[in-house]
Order: sequence, then C-alpha cells, then structure tokens
Amino acid sequence: MPSEVTRSPRRTVRSIQFLRALAALGVVYYHAVDAGGVFALPSTGAWGVDVFFVISGFIIGTVTVQNSAHFFRRRVFRVVPLYWIATLAWAAAVLLVPWREGSTEVDLPGLLKSFFFIPYQMPLREGPILQLGWTLNYEMFFYLVVAVMLVLLRTARPALWGAVLLLGALVVSGFIWPASEPSLAFYQSTLLLEFLSGVLLSFVYRRFGQAGRQSAGAAVRAIGSGAGAAAALAALVVLVLQDLGVIPRLGELRAVYYGLPAVVLVAAALWLEPLIRDGRLTRALLAIGDASYAMYLFHPFVTVALSQVILGGVIATAGVPLRIVLLIMTLAAVILSSIAIDRWVDRPIQRGLKRGFLPQRRRDEPIGRRDYESSSSSM
Repeated sequence: MPSEVTRSPRRTVRSIQFLRALAALGVVYYHAVDAGGVFALPSTGAWGVDVFFVISGFIIGTVTVQNSAHFFRRRVFRVVPLYWIATLAWAAAVLLVPWREGSTEVDLPGLLKSFFFIPYQMPLREGPILQLGWTLNYEMFFYLVVAVMLVLLRTARPALWGAVLLLGALVVSGFIWPASEPSLAFYQSTLLLEFLSGVLLSFVYRRFGQAGRQSAGAAVRAIGSGAGAAAALAALVVLVLQDLGVIPRLGELRAVYYGLPAVVLVAAALWLEPLIRDGRLTRALLAIGDASYAMYLFHPFVTVALSQVILGGVIATAGVPLRIVLLIMTLAAVILSSIAIDRWVDRPIQRGLKRGFLPQRRRDEPIGRRDYESSSSSM
C-alpha cells in the first residue's frame, strides 16, 4: 500500500472524545432499559451508533490525510483484538449458560463469520455472535473501501473521494437494484451515508473550521459559539424526543432520523472545540472517551451480570427512584470496568502490535490521543 505522511502537531480533538463518551453511554443506557433490559425506564440512546458512524468517517477522513501508511493494518490492529476477545467471551457465556441468551447460536461457521466480519443469519436473529458487532461489520467494510481506494489511487485525498463516491453508489444501488441476498443487501444500507457524511465533514473542517474561526472577530466567534451550542443541544434534544415519541421521527430511514441529527451534533461539537478547557470534568470525559470502544464491546457482560443476575430480583420489585439509583450504579460499574479494560488489556495489546508489526518511524500517530483514530463502535 502506498505511504503518505503529512506531519502535523500532535493534539487531541477533545470534542470528538466527549461525543464518543456520550455515544457509548447512550448505547449502554439503551441496552439497559430497552433492548432486553429490566429497568423499565424511558428508552433512548440507540442513536449512539449513528454518532459513532459519523465520528468514524470524520476520523478516517482526518488521520488518513495526515498518515495513510499501513492504513488497513492499523485499522485491523485497532478493532480486531478486543472484538475477538469479547466475541470469544460471549460465546463461552452462551455455551455455559445457554438459557440466558437463547437467540444466540454458537458454532464454528458462525464463529468464523463473526471473526471476519461476514454478515449472516442465525435461526432467531442476525449474526454475529456478539450481537452488537453488526456495527463493526460496517466499520470494517468502510475501512476496506478506503484501503482499496488507497491502493488504486495512491494518495489520501483522491482515495477518500473515491470512497465517498463508492459508498454513495452502493446506497443508490439499494434503491435501484436491491439485492435479494441479505449479506449483499447489508452493504447497500443507507447507514453508509453516515460514514460518508463524516468524511465530508472532515473535508469541511480541515478547509474552513480552524482557520475560519481563528480569522473571525471576537463578536463573530461569540455568535458562532452560541449558534454551535444551540445546534448541539437541538440535535441531542431531537434524538431523544424522537425516541420518547414526543415529536415524530424526521423520516422513515434511520440514516435520516438519527443520521442527520448525528451529523449536526458532530459538526457543532467540532465548532465548539476551542471553548473546551482543562479541568477534572474534561479529564474524566476524555478517559471515558478513550474507553468507549471497550465500553461498547463489554458493557453487555456488566449490565447482564448486574441487572439480571445480581440485582434482578431487586429491580423487578423496585419503584422508579430505586431503579434510577440502581441504573446509575450499573452505569458507574460499566464505566470503571471499561476504563480498566482499556488501560490494562487494550492498550498493552496495541503497543505490542505496533512494536511488532509497524516500522519504527511509523509507530507514532499524527494525532496524539491513541484512541482518536478508533471509531468503533456501535450497537
């Protein structure tokens, strides 16, 4: 694969880390209260997946321009090891206590398809074995498209434009020639537009975002900050109120009713980046953002263990105030366990893989935070 490196100052886009924390916690909340959850509280948070997809497109559109060397290898290193660990752990749990996850079927073909991000159908639900891994099928497909374009077009910017055009063409083909085979139809989904939108957002941000804000006067910056804060709040409110049925959905397609507000939310957060200051809250949110991939993959183990095994009887008879307290305790346990997995499992794996398989001069990422280039995740 061609090597293209553009050196730039190492920095963290903290607004992206904050959104990763928000998106991951949204997914955890959704699974705790709605998707088989037992807390019986108002359901929202599934939109965290769509926020992640937009962030993924933005991240890849940013870091690929800065350093396209070993692109696909680095993506595999980032996503695969922890996902395989989580998949094996879930498969083991299903085999040991099958009555708790009756919709999951564990066999060798399914395990291999799960490992290699191949969509497939189980008798009672769609694969993979770790159910929330369906989003990683989209992630890895997106990475593969960009990697192929890098090989064909040699440099990052044309490759990213090629990926945008190909993803758009696949979505259009789903309306004109929808595939009858579910595995093929999976890659005609309008959800690909969320990755595409993130890439386009990275183009706009690189061209106008930082330079435009720095060149504007104080009054213009103040007005822009107010507008950005209002846009971010409005997007989040729309996402939540749609789930609660307070307002009608923006459309029939998920890429519209979740995707459009997700794009606005990411764009507004990027505009507000200069307003973020150092402090304990910032450091806490950055730590949760760093651990968002681990949180996404492993939160079902914690939520099932706490809400259905340890606290199941208590929650079933608890009133709303106590259920809220128990949910907060569960979320806290998820956050702490995710940070532990990130620091003591995922980071050592990443360091070992980079040390063993990347040339010395390529190990450092152009953007300082290790997890900035990791997008994953989803539901």
